[in-house]
Amino acid sequence: MADFPEIFQKLKKHEGQFPATILQANDCDVYFSTLQAGTLIPPHRHDTDNYSIIIEGELILDMYGAQKAFAVGQWCFVPADTEHSATTKVDTRLIEFWFRK
Repeated sequence: MADFPEIFQKLKKHEGQFPATILQANDCDVYFSTLQAGTLIPPHRHDTDNYSIIIEGELILDMYGAQKAFAVGQWCFVPADTEHSATTKVDTRLIEFWFRK
């Protein structure tokens, strides 16, 4: 799996449940996430509206009691305060936009 360019690796590291670097802005933080095959992100919530674009691999999102797989080029949306979890079966990269309310 190709990684993000080196300059992205120098951004602030995310200290949460998945590996990522963060580009911070006034109303939105942008996460550059690289997830290995077999990654499990346990159920959680956050206070931001999250939009993600899959740029490599596939993300399986579990939300509202249903699972949906998102492939390269697809966007997924998680509303603020919504419990969700995610898994990967293959190496996956995505860019996430966390919009503060």
